[in-house]
Amino acid sequence: MHYFYVLYSLKDGRLYKGYSSNLPQRVLQHDVGRNLSTKKEDL
Repeated sequence: MHYFYVLYSLKDGRLYKGYSSNLPQRVLQHDVGRNLSTKKEDL
């Protein structure tokens, strides 16, 4: 089964759309900065 998801990027205020067959793993990849569009900025 595939999941479609939408995330809001605090970095640039955009919505990021994606899909994955392993949603928890994909969200974790976003959380740890493995995707530039949702990666947190260094302060």
